[in-house]
Amino acid sequence: FMGIKAAIVDDDIQAIEKLKLHLERYSKENDIPISITCFFDSSQFLFEFQPIYDVIFLDVQMPKYNGMQVAESIRKKDNDVDIIFETQFGEYALQGYKYDALDYFIKPCSYPELKMRMDMVKEKASKNSKIIKITTMELETLLLKSNDILYVEEVGRKQSFHLIDGKEYVNSKRESLATLEKKLKDCGFYRCNSGFLLNLNQCTSIKKNKVYIKDLSFDISRAYRKEFLSNLYKSITIKG
Repeated sequence: FMGIKAAIVDDDIQAIEKLKLHLERYSKENDIPISITCFFDSSQFLFEFQPIYDVIFLDVQMPKYNGMQVAESIRKKDNDVDIIFETQFGEYALQGYKYDALDYFIKPCSYPELKMRMDMVKEKASKNSKIIKITTMELETLLLKSNDILYVEEVGRKQSFHLIDGKEYVNSKRESLATLEKKLKDCGFYRCNSGFLLNLNQCTSIKKNKVYIKDLSFDISRAYRKEFLSNLYKSITIKG
């Protein structure tokens, strides 16, 4: 478990600083690395957003795009990230569950309130992620978080790992996709054909014999079709 990636989207600088202090305290007390990225402008967050976070703290009332609008945009790209709303008015909170929010809190947030919610985030993140150790062609050792992997492609007898942030790493170690699939099945990775191992949590649509991750298409071969689709539909049911 490599830690938690958190984003805070709030136009109130004091609220961000207080939340950061709580997260840093939680990180220290639980010996868990937490990377925190802050956005003071909701439009800037939406422009830069990539599905790389474990949790996003969203202020409900912001100029340009409010928290509900931001959450709606997030869910078009990421169904898994935990969203926690921050609000000064309790009546707004119920609207958040429309976007599958983990929870909400009334500002200002106390540390016990933050800790209770972060315990839920930590449990989910630790269950849903594994660490894959690879050695690149430049002989650099990397630890990849399974949640950060879009798909793995077999290139010759090596594997090319394509990450959510657009980076790509080729593992110099020879290992079959079948072996990697066994390691990652409980994290939602299955082969759609002999050359590609996909993160089911990142799949966005199916059309005939193709599955899509955003604008990337992958053939679903006859040999893998039954198991792949069965687990993809299970993944959709669990998330939905």
